[in-house]
Amino acid sequence: MNAHPERLVLTEEPPAPNRLRAATGEGWTSGSVFRLLRKSGLDLTLLGLLIYITVIITLRLPGGNIAVIVGAVGLIFSRHKLVVPAYLWWLLAFVIWDAIGVPFSALPSASEDHATGLAKIWVISLLAVNALRTPSRLTVYATVFLLAFLTHPLRSVFLNFARGVGVNGRYAANGEFANPN
Repeated sequence: MNAHPERLVLTEEPPAPNRLRAATGEGWTSGSVFRLLRKSGLDLTLLGLLIYITVIITLRLPGGNIAVIVGAVGLIFSRHKLVVPAYLWWLLAFVIWDAIGVPFSALPSASEDHATGLAKIWVISLLAVNALRTPSRLTVYATVFLLAFLTHPLRSVFLNFARGVGVNGRYAANGEFANPN
């Protein structure tokens, strides 16, 4: 039927290096996670940021302030140059302006809480800018961020199953079946 069978032969291209390679069997294994951690060069700054993100997102673990202190110590003793982008300078100016206005406010305690919150945002932003310098560090951060978000619905499902709280035999996170639509 076909006079030229060599024209029908498809060449197999190697998979792109940046994709998960299900065809070759290479994917996320414990070994690849540890290789990624080694490649990222885990230091105190990144460790503090990862702990902070995990603590803040899961809402069950204490230690957000300690994690920020660990990250700040990592910034102080880092061998890399401290990076402060322009937007952080502007945010710092706003934090200082807000702190100056606290004593003259009609509600000094509320203004002080606001100024403290802005100062914390500035420090955490400084940690993030300096900790996420390379793509491998950003990958580690995004992975930890995703895993921290996954803990909330999974924890709720397991607790609801253990307590026997379900709707028609289905167990889900709190309020998942509240909307009938």
